Amino acid sequence: MDSACHSKRSVQFRTLHSRGNRGPAPVSGPFVGSHFKEAFTMIESRFLRFPILVGVLAALSAPVAAETVHAKLQGYQEVPAVSSPGEGSFRAKIDKKRNMIDYELSYEGLQGTPFMAHIHLAQPGANGGISVWLCGNPPDASPPTGTPACPVPGGTVTGVLVANSVVGPAGQLIAPGEMEELIAAIRAGVTYVNVHTTAASGGVPGGEIRGQIK
Repeated sequence: MDSACHSKRSVQFRTLHSRGNRGPAPVSGPFVGSHFKEAFTMIESRFLRFPILVGVLAALSAPVAAETVHAKLQGYQEVPAVSSPGEGSFRAKIDKKRNMIDYELSYEGLQGTPFMAHIHLAQPGANGGISVWLCGNPPDASPPTGTPACPVPGGTVTGVLVANSVVGPAGQLIAPGEMEELIAAIRAGVTYVNVHTTAASGGVPGGEIRGQIK
């Protein structure tokens, strides 16, 4: 009798103890592990993609940096070559979004007196027509209104080229005002800077120093 009562009380105690345990009941089954793994993978992938998405959005919203091109000017790059003691450099920033070009042209040591400089359209080893004026000095030259003067006997000139700066060459299928066409030609490597000097000063009117824009 005593042993039977003791056994009954033990069962009741274990039942009450298990009911009083408020922790989660163990879950089991053949698909529980796979479901948990899939859910964890989905959450993990979402958190991993979030920083990537933020980075992409930041890159898209950031201002596009201007493209820089340059040229080294020498007499030996003229066609035909010129034995000039002069040299120069050209540097420009292309802003495709605003359709404009900021430039800086420097030269020194020229044999003749500089009176105009341009960007021409042609591949290396060939001569081409004028696309834009970089500087010009009347009365030896007749530059468009607003063109800066060429420093004499040398120095640096800066300026901004816009669509209205483009004068051609129409014979090479760049019409006046077609800045996008000029930018495409610059990127293709088929434009060059040419600094012209007067014949009266012992220079070369066709161009004393030249450099292909890269």
